[in-house]
Amino acid sequence: MLTHSTKTLTLLAVACVLLVHGAAFGATYYIDNSYSTNGDGTATTEAGSPGGVGAWNSLENTENGPLSGGDILEIREGTGAYREERWEPNWSGSAGNPIIIQNYANDDARIEPTVDISGSTWTSLGGGVYEATGGTTGTANKFPFTAWYDRGAGEERLNLIMTDRNNPNLAAGWMRYNSSNHVVAHLSDGSSPANASYFRIPYHNIGIHLGTNDVDYLTFRKNPSGGSFTVERARDSGIRHGAGNVGLVVDGLKVGWVMDRGLDARPGSGEDPNAPRATLEHLFQNNEVYYCGQEGIRTELDDSPNTLILNNEVYGVQLEPMFERCGYNGLQGFTDHGTGIRVYMSENQTIRGNIIHDMVGGKNGKGYAIDLENGTPNMLCEDNYIYNLNRGLSGSVAGHGIAVTAGYGIGYDGLIVQNNRVHNTDVSIYINLPETITSDQTIIFRNNTFSDPSWRGVHRNTGQIEGTFKFSNNIFMAV
Repeated sequence: MLTHSTKTLTLLAVACVLLVHGAAFGATYYIDNSYSTNGDGTATTEAGSPGGVGAWNSLENTENGPLSGGDILEIREGTGAYREERWEPNWSGSAGNPIIIQNYANDDARIEPTVDISGSTWTSLGGGVYEATGGTTGTANKFPFTAWYDRGAGEERLNLIMTDRNNPNLAAGWMRYNSSNHVVAHLSDGSSPANASYFRIPYHNIGIHLGTNDVDYLTFRKNPSGGSFTVERARDSGIRHGAGNVGLVVDGLKVGWVMDRGLDARPGSGEDPNAPRATLEHLFQNNEVYYCGQEGIRTELDDSPNTLILNNEVYGVQLEPMFERCGYNGLQGFTDHGTGIRVYMSENQTIRGNIIHDMVGGKNGKGYAIDLENGTPNMLCEDNYIYNLNRGLSGSVAGHGIAVTAGYGIGYDGLIVQNNRVHNTDVSIYINLPETITSDQTIIFRNNTFSDPSWRGVHRNTGQIEGTFKFSNNIFMAV
């Protein structure tokens, strides 16, 4: 039997262990943009005076806050959306003791870096088409790829067409970004955007930018107690990582409606075959990633076995009619083919349990559900479900299920692709390896099911492959 003094010592020891490992006792901070007075972040209520006890009232006001490992930052629903310039947190946790950023329990936190330009000057071009000619007419760089508006009957959205940018004729439900960098729009009823209660375009380039301050060990998650955490409608990317970020987790978020990438973990080194790899230890799991102009999830130059891409749903990437099939003409900014999950020149990672569907077809129709690009040695790609990338195309310009593509890089020795299901694509497996497979490398495809490809089960495009491809126990149906 424990005596009172023994119990006390035991509890103190447990408390010390918890403090050391960061399992408890961190502070909790709050953001609520429905408040006019900015507080110190330490309470859910509004501060009585600037800097007093109360919630921060903007994302920007949190950026240089006192957060450290073990702390939690909770985002209240507030006014319904945080429409600010990109959020650039400047605080880090530590290994095993991250800072957690989540929605407040049962609130729907939403980061949406759009701008309402209904108050701009709109000039009629005839036939229900209007051009923004004064005030905020568009974005500073690149272009808005869609717009949302409300005429009083609920939110509606426009699709973008960039071919023949200066043509004044435009069908209802569509928009252009003309050579004067002005938004040109034709609302569903032919009315002026000036009469809408709002006309919002994706304006700021990134929702959350973690690379600016090289922050580490941050966990962005949906609150386990309920509610949602959404990052969408940025001009370029939802959440952007940089070269110096380590230990970043995105868990259970909704990320989408961006011109470029949803979850973008690129060091920004470009296509350098000699670029050094780092041990980044990122985790992307349980997210819903949708309607991206180029890629849903992207990682690169990472050699960590702790980098995991698990149980995400990815759809609508570069999908018509949201993203126009115009080849390489007219649609500047879309520089690559649509891909659900792309891993670039990395090793030791795991891609497991993801559902990737109903995507690609824009640009020239080419795209991939999963693209293992320019070397992914010792990579495990398993238990993913891919469907509906059938665009009725053939050859390299088609909708591909799983692709192994490279022109240089670090090779593919030890890559295992197993237990995946690929259904209703143009091509089930695409192999395009001009240079990188040498005689000492082995790639394994086993226990996969490939059903109803419209063109080919396996398509090898180019290259002299000297290594070994082992195909075993795969099922090909209706090839």
